[in-house]
Amino acid sequence: METNTQFNQFNWNTAQYISEKYKAIIGLAASPQTANELIYVVTVIDQNHNEVFTKDFNTLELACTYINNKYADLWEFKDLSVAPANSEGGCSTCVAH
Repeated sequence: METNTQFNQFNWNTAQYISEKYKAIIGLAASPQTANELIYVVTVIDQNHNEVFTKDFNTLELACTYINNKYADLWEFKDLSVAPANSEGGCSTCVAH
């Protein structure tokens, strides 16, 4: 099975780019300007989960393109839904499913 090494429409809510001190993620939020509108937010957080940077996007495609262009060549990609090869874990193995 081929694993993704960048954010896309299928893994955006379980993936992250990781550096020594920071993580870059995509989240979903309500638009502060328009009622009932959702936005995608690229966020960089530190080790204490404090926001260091945020940037809003109207579409998931734009958010994925931005985060991949900004961090793919610099930071390690990790999809938390995929268990490491030497592990029995991952989202698909959770007893809640």
